[in-house]
Amino acid sequence: MSVVAAPAARDDRAQNARLVTAVLVAGAGVFVTVLTYAVSWNSTILQDPHASAILRTLLVGVWIGVGLLMFWRQVEPSLAVLVAGTGFLFGLVALNGIDDAAVYTISRILQSVVVLYVAYVILRFGHDLFGAPVARRLVGGLAAALAVLWVLTLPIAEKLPPSGQFSYCADSCPPNAFNVVTWPGPADVLGFLITLTTAVALAGVTLLLFAGARKAPPRQQYAFAPLIYALALWAFSYVVFTVTRSATWEGLDTLLRFVAAVGAIGTPFALFVAQGRRRSFAADRVETLVTAGADTSPAHVLDLVRDGLGDPSAVLAVLDDDLGHLVDASGNRVDVDAGPGRIQVSREGRVVAALVYDPAASDEAAARALAGAALTILENDRLFDELRASRARAAAAAETERRRLERDLHDGAQQHLLSLRLRLAEIERNTDQDTAAKLAAVDADLAAALEELRAIAHGIYPPVLRERGVADALRARALHIPVGLTINADGVGRFDPSAELAAYFCALEAVQNATRHGGDGVAVEIAFARDGDDIAFAVRDDGPGFDVRTANGGAGLTSMRDRLDAIGGRLEIDSQPGRGTTVRGRVPA
Repeated sequence: MSVVAAPAARDDRAQNARLVTAVLVAGAGVFVTVLTYAVSWNSTILQDPHASAILRTLLVGVWIGVGLLMFWRQVEPSLAVLVAGTGFLFGLVALNGIDDAAVYTISRILQSVVVLYVAYVILRFGHDLFGAPVARRLVGGLAAALAVLWVLTLPIAEKLPPSGQFSYCADSCPPNAFNVVTWPGPADVLGFLITLTTAVALAGVTLLLFAGARKAPPRQQYAFAPLIYALALWAFSYVVFTVTRSATWEGLDTLLRFVAAVGAIGTPFALFVAQGRRRSFAADRVETLVTAGADTSPAHVLDLVRDGLGDPSAVLAVLDDDLGHLVDASGNRVDVDAGPGRIQVSREGRVVAALVYDPAASDEAAARALAGAALTILENDRLFDELRASRARAAAAAETERRRLERDLHDGAQQHLLSLRLRLAEIERNTDQDTAAKLAAVDADLAAALEELRAIAHGIYPPVLRERGVADALRARALHIPVGLTINADGVGRFDPSAELAAYFCALEAVQNATRHGGDGVAVEIAFARDGDDIAFAVRDDGPGFDVRTANGGAGLTSMRDRLDAIGGRLEIDSQPGRGTTVRGRVPA
C-alpha cells in the first residue's frame, strides 16, 4: 500500500525543483539581508541606526531562514513560502532608512501592509482554532480600513504617522511625498487611526489565538503557546510604543525596542515550533486511530481523522469494490483528483482511498499519515468482518454436515443393524438349541454395536438438542455423567441452532474437564441467561482449579474457543488453584 499526493514518477523532479527553489530563495535572502544591514547602518534619518541595523537584519534574516527551513523540511510548504515572504517584505520596509521622500513614503505605507500580512500568515496557520470566516473578516476589515485611511491621509498630511520601533526616525523623517494640501488637524487624527489599526492587527490576532487555544484540546494549547507569547510581546510593545510616541515620551524606547525584537524575531521560530508540535499532535491522533479498537466504524474513524487534522470538514473516502468508485462514510460517491489538500491512497497502482482536507488546517505529512492509518483501520475492520462471516459460514456448513451424518446413521446404519437383529431373532426361533445360543451371542454383539453407533450419532448432533434445545440436551446427558450437575436455564428458551450447538458442546467440554480433574465428587452448575441480543452461559465447578496464566489451555479449551469464535461469540476462563473454575461464554441469540 502507498499513500501519494502526486504520481510516484514525479518524485525525483519534485525533489530537484525543491532544491533549485531553495537555493534561489537562499541567494535572494542573503542579498536582501545584506542590503537591509547596509541601508540601516548608513542611514542618516533613523534613530540609533546601528542598533536598528542589527535588529532589522535579524528580523529579515530570521523570517527568510525559518521559511526556508520549513520549506526544505516540507513542513507545510505553502506556509513556509508565506513565512519567507514576510522576511522579504521586511527587507523592502527597511528602505525607509533612505533619506528620500518618495522611498520613505512608499516604504512607510508598505510597513502597514507587512503588519497586516503577518496577521494573515498567523491567522492562516491557526484558523482551525477559531474558523476561517473569522480570519477572513478580520483581515478583510483591517485591509479595507487601512486602505481608506491611507487614501484620506496622503493628500493632506505633511508628515506621516510615526512608524514602529525598528523604523522610528522622529523629526528626521522625510516629508510625505504625496502631500497636496496641508490640513494638520484631520491629518493627525487619520495618522493616529492608521497607527491604531496597525496595532489592532497584531493585538487582534493575539487575542483570537488566545481565545481559540483556551477552547482547544490541551495538546493544541501546548502547540500554540510559544506563538501566542511571541505575538503578545510584539503587540504589547507596539501598542505601548504608539502611546508613548503620541505623548512624546522616549524613556521606554530601548526597553520597547528589545521587547519588540524578541516578539518579532521570535514569531517565525514560534511558528516553526507550533507546527512541529501540531504535527506531533496529529501523530498522537494516528496512534489513537490505531488503538481505537472499540469503534472502527467509518463515521467514528472520520471523526478521529478530522480531530487530528483540526479540520471539521475533512472527507474520508474508501473504494467500494462492488460499486467500483470511492464513497464517503455516508455511502455517497466521491471523486478526488490529486492536488493540494487531496491525499490519495494507492495499492498496486489503484486508488483505494482518499482524504480531502483544508491544507491550511494541517501539513501534508500529517494528513498523509492520518489517511494511511485510517485506511488500515477500515481495511482491518473489513477483513475482520469477512473472516467472521467466513467462519460463521464454515460453522453453519459443519452444523449441516453433522445433522446429515446423524440422520444418515439413524436412518441408515442403525436401521440396518436393527433389521439384522430382527432377522436373527426370527432365525433363532426356528433353529436348534446350540445354533440358537450362537445366534444369541451374535445378537448381543449387534446390540452392543448398535448402542455404540447410537452414542456416536448422539455425539455428532444429539436429537434432544435438535428437538428440545440446549438445556434439555444437557439434562439428558447429565443422566450419564457421574457428577452432581445442576442446570438453570429459566426463561432462555430456544435460540439460533448454530449458537445452541456451540454452547452445548462448550458446556459439555467444561463439565468433562471438571470431571477429569475433580473426580466423581465434583459439583458442577450450568446457568444460561439472555443478555440483550446474546445468550450468556457459565459453567462453575468446585474442583481443584488451575493457574490460567501458566496453563497452555489444551485441545479442549482451544476447541471451545474456536467453536464460539466461529459464530461471533467469546469465551472467558476464570480459575485459580484451590477455588474451582468458571467457564463463561457468550453467543448471539
